Amino acid sequence: MYYDLEYTEPNAKEKGVHGRIDLLGLRAEHGSYTLLLTELKSTRDAVLGKSGAKEHEADSAKYLDMGLGDKRKAEACDAVALLCDLFKKPFPHDLTPEKITDAQIKFVFSDSAAAAESLFRPKDPRTVKVFLCEKDGTERSN
Repeated sequence: MYYDLEYTEPNAKEKGVHGRIDLLGLRAEHGSYTLLLTELKSTRDAVLGKSGAKEHEADSAKYLDMGLGDKRKAEACDAVALLCDLFKKPFPHDLTPEKITDAQIKFVFSDSAAAAESLFRPKDPRTVKVFLCEKDGTERSN
């Protein structure tokens, strides 16, 4: 579930990180949750340019390594609670900050970015590359 878009970390520059993330989300699996920091790339320049995938990966990794992800866990629970209330859906009874045990840096490549993604070699083990197919929108992961 994605719960925030174009998220900007307060005081990011003072903390030494870019602090802007396209999408923040949670994935539930096997009784725990993964915090998703997702970057969307749709052009070759978005993969290889000055704010490309390599730079976003390094910034996201630094962001998580600084412990800023811990603060995001509590905010994620609060955001999901608000969305559940807004849409009259039940709140996941097991969602607590302690249940968010992992973090992932996720890149979604579409359009001309998908052709350029092979030039991006992730360095962080938390990084995952996902591809959107042209017409049906299905995902395939590497």
